Amino acid sequence: MVLILELQLKEIGIKNFLSYKDAKFKDLKNFNVLIGKNNSGKSNLFKLLEFLRERFNSTNFNKNYLYNEIDSKAEIDLRFLLSETLREKIFQKLYRGNYLQKAFIHNETDKGYLKRNEWNKEEIAIKWLLNNDIYKFLDVNLSFLPNLGRIIITRISIYNGKFDKSQTLFSANFVNNSFKTEYLDLGELLSRDKPLLYFFSDFNSTEIGFNQSPLNDIFINAKNFNKNPVLHILLESLSKNFFNALHHIPDKRKFNPDTERENIANTNLTPDGTNFVKFIHKKKSFNEDEWLNEFIERLRNYMPEIERLGDTIDANSDRAMLISKEKGLDMELKYENMGAGILNIALFIAYIMELEDESILCIEEPELFIFPGLQKLVRDEFLRSSSNNQIFITTHSPHFLSRDFNNSAIYQIKKIDNSTSVMKISDENLFEVFKELDLNLYDYLLYDGILFVEGQDDLNVFKIISDELFEPKFKIIQCYGKKKFIFYAEAEILHLLTKSDLKFLFLLDLDRGNENIWLKIKDDKLKEIIEEHTLKLFSYEIENIFLQPILIIDYLFTKNKIQNLVVDSRWLFENLERIFIKKGKNNLKYILKKFIDSNYDWFGKDDYDYIYNGTENISALDDIYKYWIERTEELLNKKDEFCEIKINEKAKLVENFNEIKETYVEHFNKKEYFKIISGKDVIKELKVLLTNKFKLSETISVENLSMHLLKFLNDYNYILPEKGKEPNIFNFKDEFLAYEQQKIPITEEQLIDFINYLEKLKKLIIGIQTKLNCEFQKNFERLNRMDFQQMFNFLIKRWNLNL
Repeated sequence: MVLILELQLKEIGIKNFLSYKDAKFKDLKNFNVLIGKNNSGKSNLFKLLEFLRERFNSTNFNKNYLYNEIDSKAEIDLRFLLSETLREKIFQKLYRGNYLQKAFIHNETDKGYLKRNEWNKEEIAIKWLLNNDIYKFLDVNLSFLPNLGRIIITRISIYNGKFDKSQTLFSANFVNNSFKTEYLDLGELLSRDKPLLYFFSDFNSTEIGFNQSPLNDIFINAKNFNKNPVLHILLESLSKNFFNALHHIPDKRKFNPDTERENIANTNLTPDGTNFVKFIHKKKSFNEDEWLNEFIERLRNYMPEIERLGDTIDANSDRAMLISKEKGLDMELKYENMGAGILNIALFIAYIMELEDESILCIEEPELFIFPGLQKLVRDEFLRSSSNNQIFITTHSPHFLSRDFNNSAIYQIKKIDNSTSVMKISDENLFEVFKELDLNLYDYLLYDGILFVEGQDDLNVFKIISDELFEPKFKIIQCYGKKKFIFYAEAEILHLLTKSDLKFLFLLDLDRGNENIWLKIKDDKLKEIIEEHTLKLFSYEIENIFLQPILIIDYLFTKNKIQNLVVDSRWLFENLERIFIKKGKNNLKYILKKFIDSNYDWFGKDDYDYIYNGTENISALDDIYKYWIERTEELLNKKDEFCEIKINEKAKLVENFNEIKETYVEHFNKKEYFKIISGKDVIKELKVLLTNKFKLSETISVENLSMHLLKFLNDYNYILPEKGKEPNIFNFKDEFLAYEQQKIPITEEQLIDFINYLEKLKKLIIGIQTKLNCEFQKNFERLNRMDFQQMFNFLIKRWNLNL
């Protein structure tokens, strides 16, 4: 991320204000996260910044802002990093005014300094000043003066890296009931033959009888500092890019369902969202279609189902009302039918779009009402916006933390002895992040270990498995898929877990991108850790595990939904097979996704859609491959002008496509659908069929099927024949397993498939037990080998078949 802020806040020091007795936020970045418990003092930083903005035009001071009213020393210290553009502007002013000429000539014989013929060239001279960190940081000190009952700017100074010195540009103090105000007189340098060190440190000042009332007095009267053009430029930037650039979105956000339409031309979006409806109405009334289209497009990144978010006019009240339109729905949803999450996300997007560059945006608890899976997307929106705005947030949510420590900073906020302390989080003290993410190592003493799973369904399923099978339980955390592995590696979390001797395990889907995921980790040691602590599902994704016909038949049977076991079972087998074939036949999406993950795993969903869109209009497979390769080439060239697919490499890509296709066809012919087809898609269609046919009161889901599976296994263990007692021997006839005239409505092959499936499931569960060193509950302490005859006997008893 390239810094383009003219002034970027780098440090904030606070003494004796609000809950901060003496605290400092060091090394601030473009995106800054304050995380901590309630009442720790996170939002007090925002209150102070807002307080400074309000004092800019006012002398009022509420003594409740003081940490201790008795202690008269109350200060706020601000340090800003100056952009290269701003520094260059200052140096041009100094160079063209000949302020530095004599100083440079004095140093021309010293090592590392410019010679006279070099100094005479402006471009070379300014580059030297930039490279030597001259005018690197701007420091502003604000103090509360009890005698005046207000806060004033008491010092403005600038730090010079080459000399490791700060130079006071302005100072003000209240002594003997009068102000003493001084500023640095650069005019003296025009007549003095002194070295640069003298120029870039404190020298003679000029005193003026200047009295600050509101803070902006110093900026309004900047003309008084006519002997220091540097101070002129810095005050202008400080006013524009700090005091007048502060914005605060509070945690108490309100959204009115409708609004009056008067005076809409002067409507600016309020940070708390109260006039959000009126603001959207203004955009539509003034035909700002480009803005509205971009707004909707950005909103769809979070909620693809949203077709439109806008307003309509209520004919009875002549008020604008907020409405949304979703794809596939003929009706429009009014405000009261919208989720709070969509309104909060919409407010953030709209507010950021309205921000002028160089703004400082403070947001309290952005996670409120937003689903965890979307919180990371909101965080990414903030990160993108922080390239030209500086953003601060307070949060309790781990999903807003970023491991990009070059562009983001994390601060742990605590209350100690009634005073707020601030600690910067880095790789060295990442242990503290675990505490704030609800990953407290002390808490883990109560658990067998940590199980990292990919998606929300994985989280729900393995929470059920953990609760029902294991004692004590392990902690389950969603890691959001294969592309987050590098996140855990870079954050040193894996090293921390290993050093702490905590048992942990990553459980991955058997999908196209997880085959050798650890090979994409550059650090060899981390590769070994990942490989050692990873288990793969035996199916494409968690949903496929529950698409077993016998399991679903048993589920329906226990719900008393089966009318005729033979007929209903045959119906289920046939329909499930039909859905698998329909979803799997010529599954081009699988082939393309596997190709992308094996060659360009850094591509995102938008990149995939770009390559795939248009495929449905091409019939021949070879033409489809050619089309994909052309689109891939276009995409790569858009991403990087130096990235091209050479002609001889295209043949390799076609060969790669064919290999993937052959593997896919092999799986399909063997009916290994669980390896190549998304279970989510199959369950979605199966839900509708089952609900319509069996009139289910509850929808089929991975959660209730996983719970039923555990009950099935528990019953199987309980009803098994006694040790040493031989099970009954049955004769097998026709297409169904049968004895005499009665039938059990599954074939021998289908029962064997089901037993093999249960064996795989047991192997997975035992793998979790082994890796996490956890114990089974008593009723699951032995998971017996699944015997064909025993399973047959068990189903006969379970389904009340009178054989």
